[in-house]
Amino acid sequence: MAPADEPTPEAGPPQLPQLSELIGGVRGVVDGGLPGVLFVGVYSLAGLRAALATAVATALVLLGERLARRRSTRQALSGFAGIALAVLVARATHSARGYFLPGMVMTGGYGLACLLSLAVRRPLLGVIAGAFDSRFAEWREPGPVRRAAVRSTVLWAAVFGLRVAVQTAFYLADLPTGLAAAKLVLGWPLTALAAWYTVAAFRRAAPVSGDVGPPAPLPEPPTPDPSAA
Repeated sequence: MAPADEPTPEAGPPQLPQLSELIGGVRGVVDGGLPGVLFVGVYSLAGLRAALATAVATALVLLGERLARRRSTRQALSGFAGIALAVLVARATHSARGYFLPGMVMTGGYGLACLLSLAVRRPLLGVIAGAFDSRFAEWREPGPVRRAAVRSTVLWAAVFGLRVAVQTAFYLADLPTGLAAAKLVLGWPLTALAAWYTVAAFRRAAPVSGDVGPPAPLPEPPTPDPSAA
């Protein structure tokens, strides 16, 4: 007699990421702030060329460390590409402030995407939450989930807007030290705060009942009673 097949556990619906995942953990904080601080520090002591060389060396070290520990290759390569682009812009503009320009443009793009999504009534955080967690797939419908999506998108638009406004002021004043400080202070602390609010808001808005899962099996058809023939 063949052994009965063991039931395979079914995977539950995808869940929103944890706060530590959204900000990249301690390593994400270090990777986001260390290169800019080292760049400005070396620039103030030894000039632009030395600062550019330090930035490239930092990018290579961070990339090599991630690859050696077999961490996410995508994250490692994206971090290296970001630093490499910043170095190229700084070299092309012959100014230390150019190092921060790509990040400012990207931040402005994120903020603009949030505003445009609100303008077309498709809040960006609703789209993202629906992709992460199937419980929020109906974020278009009026209700607590949609309100969480709108408020979270407004918050992220404000965070990106504040960063761009402060960094633009330092950029126009040609103060790379201020740019590095603004990137550090307005970087992961605001990201952590906005991420915490977003995750908390969507979890509060999650449906209490009717969890999303595989559809219930159809009832078995009635078996004919031979005695009724």
